[in-house]
Amino acid sequence: MGLMEDIEQEIKKSKMPKWKILETEVGNEVKKMIENMIPIDKQIELILKHKILEKLDRKEYTNIIKKHFGYVGRNQKRVTRIKAVSAAKKVQSINKTIEEKLSEDVDLMSLHLKKKSESLT
Repeated sequence: MGLMEDIEQEIKKSKMPKWKILETEVGNEVKKMIENMIPIDKQIELILKHKILEKLDRKEYTNIIKKHFGYVGRNQKRVTRIKAVSAAKKVQSINKTIEEKLSEDVDLMSLHLKKKSESLT
């Protein structure tokens, strides 16, 4: 009877994708490891040690936790995009339109010509 249960469990595991197995069997534990910043290698080691999955490499596991568990990464921050947008807005405000630049050039040229004509007289 025990052999048949093991066989049925293996059939279920082999048909389910790895992310689904992790999510159903140890979803809370994976989230807790991510929140407590346990290194990814150690997380994989624990998953393999407890025979939740038989084979799991680092790249595959990283993709799974990014897609299904909300892992962002240690060095990455979610506010990076916001900072880039605000920097772009500052650059736009500093840059002047062509018409503004041309009007400044015309004003400078007229001042220069005015000074030159005064110095000649």
